[in-house]
Amino acid sequence: MTLSGVFRGLSTPRARSFERALAQPGSAQARLRREIALQQAATPWGRRHGVRSASDFHRLPLCSWADFDGAIERGEVVCGRVVAHELTSGSGGPQKRVPLTRRALGCFSDAVLLQAHDVLRTVPVNGALWLAVTPRLGVAEGLADERDYLQGPLGRLLASRWIVPEGHDLPAGPSWQRAVARGLAARSDLAVVSVWSPSLWLGLLDRLQQEPELAPASVRSAARSGDWQRVWPQLQLLSCWDGAAAAPVADRVRQRMPGVWVQGKGLWATEGAVTIPWRESMVPLVQGVVIEVDVDGEVRPLDTLRAGQQGDLVISLPGGLPRYRLGDRVRVGPRCRATPTLELVGRSDDVVDLVGEKLSEQHVLSVLAKLGLAGRAVLTPAPSGDGYVLLCDVDVAAAALEEGLCRAHHYALARALGQLQPARVQVEPSWRLRVEQAWQQAGVRLGDAKPIVLWRHGSLVLR
Repeated sequence: MTLSGVFRGLSTPRARSFERALAQPGSAQARLRREIALQQAATPWGRRHGVRSASDFHRLPLCSWADFDGAIERGEVVCGRVVAHELTSGSGGPQKRVPLTRRALGCFSDAVLLQAHDVLRTVPVNGALWLAVTPRLGVAEGLADERDYLQGPLGRLLASRWIVPEGHDLPAGPSWQRAVARGLAARSDLAVVSVWSPSLWLGLLDRLQQEPELAPASVRSAARSGDWQRVWPQLQLLSCWDGAAAAPVADRVRQRMPGVWVQGKGLWATEGAVTIPWRESMVPLVQGVVIEVDVDGEVRPLDTLRAGQQGDLVISLPGGLPRYRLGDRVRVGPRCRATPTLELVGRSDDVVDLVGEKLSEQHVLSVLAKLGLAGRAVLTPAPSGDGYVLLCDVDVAAAALEEGLCRAHHYALARALGQLQPARVQVEPSWRLRVEQAWQQAGVRLGDAKPIVLWRHGSLVLR
């Protein structure tokens, strides 16, 4: 039997159960809330907040990572045996070690299985796969390699098809890019690619065009000219971010690979998967994660949301972090069966996240202060979405700006991988007027708009 056939056989029962849950999201979410409440009743965190029974979910407070105040690190929040820790961080802040239980990994596997089932309705897949599971290009502490993220039959099924390029574990940078590009170019049977940021894939394509000797002799001319269909004749699907700030970059991938289906990944985070592409919509995983949305200060359960509403996302995972403010802002879309769909709008905190660099207002302010530009400049994404432009009323060396921005860990990582172009400086004496006009276009009264050094609402640069 083909890989597609085996996948369909494995995933069909789960897909049918998921469809039934989508028809009754209130019931599915209520079952998860009861399960999580019972789990938290057995933890110091839950008991501290008066959780004693399955009906006490509402007693759990809404929390950011900082609000847990060390309880995660002390093992007082997560229920179940922790099998690994995933590292993540925001720019300018300490790294977070997100604990992963066996149940959490099972939810991740479930999301992959459902997404694959939906893909295989229209695209038969029988070749090799390269799945970059984590955006930080490494594996969780406690796991051998990325294949260990997938549990049970799914992991065993994919193990023999999953490409792990030699040198994939090198530090992020040109050496990593060359090693991975060389390994992938040698696989003419590559059929599926899954990455986080589309710019990561564009960087690999650029590397192969600039250094075609990385590819086998038979396809070097194709790599040099960007004829990717000759390099990977079986490549059919590329999964990546394609919402919010990633949209223009994903469109560039589509332009360079016209024969490949570039599919949006949905909303996935280190802490857990939230939505998957399903029937041409981004559909919440109603059986795997409790979803709430803070709409103007009122926290609403998933099944009560109405199309057009926007708010900050709150998630709770079995065995994981309860009522956790993920830091993402979503817009509610049309319903899939009876379940509201969710579209990522962007980060809800003071960061810009084009490709995973999570550049913060606080960090940019410190950079500008050292350059003597406090109150004299604003940093904005470039219209292309592949870098930043500093609008200021006096010239300054772009190299000094770039050096300061690279002190943020994830910005430096994105630059090392070629996901972002170097920041540039544009002398614009009227930059404040441009900011004011942008606020007005967004419907914000200037009296309500706080001073800003990092523009987070598109680009201020005229195309």
